[in-house]
Amino acid sequence: MNLTEITENKIAIVVGFWGAYNGCDKQALGSDWLELSSFKTWSEIEQELKKQGFMLTGTDKELFIQDIDGFPSNCTN
Repeated sequence: MNLTEITENKIAIVVGFWGAYNGCDKQALGSDWLELSSFKTWSEIEQELKKQGFMLTGTDKELFIQDIDGFPSNCTN
């Protein structure tokens, strides 16, 4: 799968933060949905996460994909 196919499929993710998740704080459910086609670089995603109140340091620096939507079914086993 190439980048064009990914953006055409409108894949969206929720980024989770291990510190928030383990601490059950107000951000335990992760970020808002991020439509990947809206971003060209990881830096743009980082900027959006910071706008949402995540510091990306300390307990917010360990990230994981918490949810995903729009992933093409032919890309999974």
